[in-house]
Amino acid sequence: MSSATPTRREVLSVIGHTAAGLAFVPAAGSALGADAGSRSAIRVGIIGAGNRSGAHIAPLKALPDRCRITAVCDIERARAEAALVKVGGDAKPFTSHTDLLAAKLCDAVFVITPNYTHKEIAVDALKAGCHVLCEKPMATTLDDAREIVDAVRSSKKVFSVGLQFRYASVYRKVRDLVASGTIGDLKYVWAEEFRGDWARLFKDSQENARRNWRYYQKLSGGTLLEKNCHDFDILGWVIGSKPVRVTASGGNSVYRDRETIDHASVTVDYENGVQLALGVCMFAKVGRHQTTLVGTDGMIEFPRGGNQVTIRRPQQKDEVLQLVEQAGDSYGHHGTRELHLDFFDAIST
Repeated sequence: MSSATPTRREVLSVIGHTAAGLAFVPAAGSALGADAGSRSAIRVGIIGAGNRSGAHIAPLKALPDRCRITAVCDIERARAEAALVKVGGDAKPFTSHTDLLAAKLCDAVFVITPNYTHKEIAVDALKAGCHVLCEKPMATTLDDAREIVDAVRSSKKVFSVGLQFRYASVYRKVRDLVASGTIGDLKYVWAEEFRGDWARLFKDSQENARRNWRYYQKLSGGTLLEKNCHDFDILGWVIGSKPVRVTASGGNSVYRDRETIDHASVTVDYENGVQLALGVCMFAKVGRHQTTLVGTDGMIEFPRGGNQVTIRRPQQKDEVLQLVEQAGDSYGHHGTRELHLDFFDAIST
């Protein structure tokens, strides 16, 4: 992995590919590389049994007619065995993803490991004949992302990235409202994510400082990739255009003992004239994740993780849309179940 500062062209390429659907899940049934299969339960392997794995295991267990977890892998055997307790059944534990793949127990694998490992595991799985759902981001460098794309095309297997907010009802509703002209022509999007620090992976503070991979640029890809690839993906999808210019400023105001930044302001200009402004803060004592879309005839406001959308028009009473409650995963993220179903549908059709 390169440690060089990315160029303007590389930044545009990353955001542009994400907005254009490099995630391979732009709509239901459209995961890249879908080939013919059966509707029988798909054998799934879980690679990576850390905290995030629980957000996938529980929804997968709720789909017994679509999938069956047959293997769990983690480099720490104790974590793999702990995950087996959650999985139940006769799933087998592994401490090496290559051993799991060699066992031929899986039709598909879920890659739920730190970002810097995604490329190697995904490519190995595709070459072994497995379909892959990979946690976001798909890779930490453009070269690694391109290698995954090449492997998908060679294998003709399904590859999907865990950008579950494309399946969240609030974002789908907002996209429909924008497309239908509810607020006229969309011109400006303001998004903010004010939150606390990364989750502590180790109880001992010194060990956490040494081993928390999110603190390191090369291991995570940086704060804006690890945390805000969701925003660039989903808001680019709503805007419906490709970026032409990106400007950004950020740094470390509080957490000065690490590489990844703790705040940033990013502006993205799109071909269709829309501008996105994103503010990120990792040291806020009070959290807020709010998005506002401004059009020629009004505004749309909504929080991430909610089921309520507010439409504001001049000289009219605000219109509040209360959407049907959508089940969230263990992190409260909406759309995970629907992401899984789309992945399985792509495999089976």
